[in-house]
Amino acid sequence: MAEPVFRSALADAPRPQAANAGLRLSDRSGLAVLDLRGGDPVARSAGGAFGHGLPTDMNRMTGEGASLALKLGPDEWLLLGGEGEGPAMLAGLDGAFGDEPHALVDLSMRFAAIEVEGPARRDVLAAACPVDLHPERAAAGFATRTVFGKADVVLAFKANSILILVNRSFAPYVWGLLVEAGREFGVAA
Repeated sequence: MAEPVFRSALADAPRPQAANAGLRLSDRSGLAVLDLRGGDPVARSAGGAFGHGLPTDMNRMTGEGASLALKLGPDEWLLLGGEGEGPAMLAGLDGAFGDEPHALVDLSMRFAAIEVEGPARRDVLAAACPVDLHPERAAAGFATRTVFGKADVVLAFKANSILILVNRSFAPYVWGLLVEAGREFGVAA
């Protein structure tokens, strides 16, 4: 039987190459994305199995590199890992929760991911996002669910970049909107 082949939702997206670009876009699709629902005991157990603690405060993120945990609701976390790591992450978390009520679902194929870098990243996002993106409000470690244009997105603020998670079907729209909003700053992808 043939194995499924992953193809990024952004495979055919335009790749502008402005010199001295103030905005750099990278397709990070393929990241592992798990949705974890449960109470504080579940979060503590998951942190031990996941390799680092899960955030306890709303709209916060912990971790580094591709291994990130985002708290988006009172009992909801998104756990991110590197490309293709979803099955290993599920296996690592399997049995970690004992009898605690929880739900753990692999959403990796639902999302596309776009990494936004450069000095203009906040200005470009502000063109179509209602969230206060000032560095004092949205510093590294901030994560939230919001909209960008007409697409539902999750924003994860790292030290020098912003990771956007978007439903695969909306990824070309969000990419195009980023390219258009970033045109005045120069865009490289």
